[in-house]
Amino acid sequence: MSLTTPAALKSALHDALAALPAFETCALLDYPNYLNVGDHLIGLGTLLYLTQTRGARVSYVANPKNFSEADLAARVGEGPILLQGGGNFGDIWPVNQAFRERIVERYRDRPLILLPQTLHFREQGALERVAKRFNAHPDLTLVLRDRRSYATAQQYFDGCKVLLAPDMAFQLAGLVTLPFPPRQSPLLYHCRDDRELNADFGEALAQERAWVMADWSAGRWWYRDTVPRPEAIYWRVPGLVRLVREGWQRGLATPGEWLSRQQWHRSGAIAQASQRTNGAVLRGSWDVAHSGLYQFSRYRRVVTNRLHGHILCVLAGIPHVFLPNAYFKNEAFYETWTWDIPWGRFARSAADLPTLLMDL
Repeated sequence: MSLTTPAALKSALHDALAALPAFETCALLDYPNYLNVGDHLIGLGTLLYLTQTRGARVSYVANPKNFSEADLAARVGEGPILLQGGGNFGDIWPVNQAFRERIVERYRDRPLILLPQTLHFREQGALERVAKRFNAHPDLTLVLRDRRSYATAQQYFDGCKVLLAPDMAFQLAGLVTLPFPPRQSPLLYHCRDDRELNADFGEALAQERAWVMADWSAGRWWYRDTVPRPEAIYWRVPGLVRLVREGWQRGLATPGEWLSRQQWHRSGAIAQASQRTNGAVLRGSWDVAHSGLYQFSRYRRVVTNRLHGHILCVLAGIPHVFLPNAYFKNEAFYETWTWDIPWGRFARSAADLPTLLMDL
C-alpha cells in the first residue's frame, strides 16, 4: 500500500483498528487537559474515529486530574476503557504512565485498549515491571505506532494483544484544509524545549537568525488570570470570561486569527460528533488544533522536532523537514509511516538541513 497522502494514512489507521472488538459505548481516559497541540490532535482524531467511523458513544472523557470511578461507572457501565494514544507510554512522562498503570490495575473486569503509542523505557527494570502488570490483565490490547515500539511490545507484552497502527491524528485527513492568510514568513523552526529535545540539533539551529523559532503558540491566551487553576480544563471557564477573552483579548489583538477560527468552528464534522460525546471537550480541542494550524499556515516551510508538528504538516500539505527528538520516536514513526510523503523530509543530522530545505 502506497502511503503518499493523508487519506492513505487514514485508511491504514482504519485497517489496523478493524481488529478491535465492536462496542456501543466506551470511556476515553488520559485526555489532555494541557495545551500541547499534538495531544489535542490525537484526541480529536480519536473522538471522531470512535463516533463517526465506529458509530460508538464516548460517554465519559477524563484526564488524570478529574477522573472519577463513580462517574465512569454511571456513564459507561461495563463498557470498554480506551486510553489516549501518544508518546508517554514509558518512564519519561511519569504522571501519564502512573495513571495508565492505575487504570490497568483497577479495571480487570472489562476490555482495556491502549490506543497508538510510542513505547520507550529508559530503565529495563521499569519496562519489565510494567509488562508484568499489563500481562496479568485478562483483556488488554496495546496499539503501537511504530515498528520499533511494536517489536518491543511483542517481546515483553506477550499476555496482551499487540497491534501496529498510525497515529490517531490521521483521522483528521481532509479536515484541516480551511483557507488561511497567505504565507509571508520564509521559515518556522518549530522547536520543543523539554526533556525530549535532541541537543545535537537544538544548539546548532537556534543560532540561525533568519528563521522564526517558536514552540506551539496555543497557550499564549489561555493560562492567564482568567483561568483560576492551572490544572483546570481550560474550556471550563465562565461564559462572560470567555466572551471578554474572545472578543477583546483575542479578537482585537489578532483579528485575522479570530476570523479564521470562527470559520473553523463551523465544521459539520465536529457538530455531528458532539452528539455522541462531550461537546465542550471536542470543541475545546478543535480550537487548540486551529491554533496550531494557523501558526503553521504563516510560513512557507517548517522545520520541526515535534512529531505532531510533522503530522500537522503532512495533513495540511505544508513543505517541512522533520528532526529527531531525544530518542527514537520521531525517526521510527517516519520510517514506519510517512517516509513516502512528497512534501516532507527527515534530517538525520544538522548538516543535512540546508540540502533538504533546498530539495523542498
